[in-house]
Amino acid sequence: MSDPFDRMTDEQLAQQAQNGCDRAAGCLIARYLPMAASRAAGYFGPGLEQQDFVQEGLLGLWSAVRNYDPQRGASFSTFADQCVVNRIHSAVRTALSPRQAPLSDYVSISQDEEGQAVQLPGAENPEVTFIQEEDRQLRNRKMRRLLSLREWEVLEQYLKGKSYQEISEHLGVTPKAVDNALQRVRRKLQAAE
Repeated sequence: MSDPFDRMTDEQLAQQAQNGCDRAAGCLIARYLPMAASRAAGYFGPGLEQQDFVQEGLLGLWSAVRNYDPQRGASFSTFADQCVVNRIHSAVRTALSPRQAPLSDYVSISQDEEGQAVQLPGAENPEVTFIQEEDRQLRNRKMRRLLSLREWEVLEQYLKGKSYQEISEHLGVTPKAVDNALQRVRRKLQAAE
């Protein structure tokens, strides 16, 4: 006999989940798990592994299940996709935030029996850290040559975790101009890969 939850629409499952039905929530998350994993596949960030992005995507999916409102006119599919992408973008912005720099640049050391400093297993090698910093600086120089001044300013503000509205106020442009600049940045960076 088939499961009645399998025959329900996404919107019906979301309603059931919001009414406290864990099984409906589980069914809906299982339906959209491949989408969340697929969305996470194209992202990277300092200190974050691929599984971290999948986890962020799942948290975005869970948020979609809890907060979906059919009265807003969007399908659950559209809403879930946007929630997943927003959550992943937020994780990337947080990882790239200057406040996170001390955590991503640290080198762990300990002392052995003779009092000598040793690198703990799994800690970054200072040489590797230096090379990574050089690579980061090289990438920044390439991006500065590739992007216009406005695109570079918008990207810097975006990577600091600012919203489109905050960026537009800071730079004295419209939020649409911010969005257009970020779209051009994405296209240029993808073409340069």
